[in-house]
Amino acid sequence: METRFEKYFLKRADLERWEIEADSLEQVHRIVAVPALAESENLFKTPSDLKEQPGDQLGETLILCVVNNRTADHASPESIQDNRKTLELLRGWKGSKLRIGIVGASSHGKELGANEGVGTARKIGLDLGSKVLLDHGLSQAPLISLDADCRIPSNYLSEISQFFAEEERWAATVECFHPLDGSESMANLRGILAYETHLRYHELGLRRAGSPYAFPTIGSTIVCTAEAYVVSGGMRKRRAAEDFYFLQELAKTGRVDFITETWVTPSTRSSDRVPFGTGRSMGAFLGEEKKFYRTYHPESYEIL
Repeated sequence: METRFEKYFLKRADLERWEIEADSLEQVHRIVAVPALAESENLFKTPSDLKEQPGDQLGETLILCVVNNRTADHASPESIQDNRKTLELLRGWKGSKLRIGIVGASSHGKELGANEGVGTARKIGLDLGSKVLLDHGLSQAPLISLDADCRIPSNYLSEISQFFAEEERWAATVECFHPLDGSESMANLRGILAYETHLRYHELGLRRAGSPYAFPTIGSTIVCTAEAYVVSGGMRKRRAAEDFYFLQELAKTGRVDFITETWVTPSTRSSDRVPFGTGRSMGAFLGEEKKFYRTYHPESYEIL
């Protein structure tokens, strides 16, 4: 491994307490990192979609699941028990068509800190994943960030692989569409329409203003090379907005492109796990039926 990469793992990586449980780490050409907290009912939607990817792509892809919770004083007994179930289910998938890697960040002594959350869980997976790729000299191989409740189409891995096969790629965001297929309640549908409209409006406003940070900041849309990940300082340890700050660093150190020929479909469920973001916004919207979803004034972007 190059010295500049080694410095990151010595000074900034989170590797001391965690390791990858997998059948093999050989012939891995890309890694999908998935944080999972109490996701036994949802986690296997994403692997089910990954199973539909082309065989040559799938055989070279490690799906790295970081099962995590905070210490027992700061995590519900239900979440801890659900994580035990998740670990059992994941171990049952080993040896299947999918190459599963498991990181246990939920057992005693390996839990997240009291003030840590999804940012730390993402960081653990991406730190470990980038080290696997760099140990094998694959600095341009893609690290892919997903969430446990995402759905993806059958061309997901092939489009990402094709994108990074071109020279001088650094990072990208994958197109994102929340589900609007009628499977959600009307209240949920109104909420996610308002939220996604706000996100797209803000992205277009930033683009019009000439901002170098005009991209969606959703953790499950981020892809970058192993080199880009390390040079940018790695994922941030935050309970929310870890994706926002990480993407900013990717844009400062290289170019963030857009992958539009495939997409990610995140969940629209409400959640109080993070201080803000999709889950928190949906919870607030559903809690106030008549709430009017506000966004930024158009003149804000003129001033910017």
